[in-house]
This record gives sequence, C-alpha cells and structure tokens, in this order.
Amino acid sequence: MSSWGYEIDGTCLLCRTEPESRDHLFFQCSYSAFVWRKLFLHLQLSNVLMNWGPLLSWFQVANLDATTRSALLQAWQGAIYELWKERNRRLHDGVTLSHSQVLKFVLSSVLDKCRALRIMGSSQGDLLLQKWSHSNGFG
Repeated sequence: MSSWGYEIDGTCLLCRTEPESRDHLFFQCSYSAFVWRKLFLHLQLSNVLMNWGPLLSWFQVANLDATTRSALLQAWQGAIYELWKERNRRLHDGVTLSHSQVLKFVLSSVLDKCRALRIMGSSQGDLLLQKWSHSNGFG
C-alpha cells in the first residue's frame, strides 16, 4: 500500500515484526503460517512451499485427487479472505483476533460452502464435507 502512495508504517499488522508484503502477509508471517500449517495438516499435505508463486506452481502440478484439490481451493480462498479481513480489522477497528479464531472462521466458511453444494444437489458437497469434518487438528 505504501507503493500506492498511502502513508503507512509498512510493518505487518499480524506479527508486527517484518515489512508487510503479499508473500509475508499471507504466507511467511508467523500468524498466517499457523493458519496454513493447520489447514495443510488437516488436508494431509506436507512439504508445501509457503510462498504465493511457488504455491500456485505446486498446485498446478501436484498429484491430488479431485476432492483434495477442491478442498485446497476452498482453503486458499477462505484463508486469504480471513487473513486480509484480520489485517483490516486491526487497521480500521483496532480489534485483534487470535490465529485460532481466524482458523475457525476459515473452517466455518468452507463448511458452509460444502453444505451449500450439498443443498444444490452436488455430490462433491458431501465429499468435501467429509474431508473437512473428519477429526482434525483445529482444536
């Protein structure tokens, strides 16, 4: 945002230790890395590079079944949205949520999308709901 002419501190609002950039804010920050580690653990994915470009490249070539691929896309959308929302919550409202609370918001969002798919008659809704609902490390 500072490159757009906004007068801001430039320090990541989530960890308050490093300069804010897209890669830092969404992946390399200790706060966001916690969210991603939990999501990847839940989806039984390991050795995933935590950086925007490499992650997108990996996603294109990763040998994933269709349900895991869809779940990962849901996780991507939910995590990016909720991390950005938390950053703006801190900037504009002065309110800070824990990374565990943000993770719960991501999980709630993906579960809602799975239920919506099921209501619309998509068989993928049930498969995704099973993937996200099994015993996990979100607790």
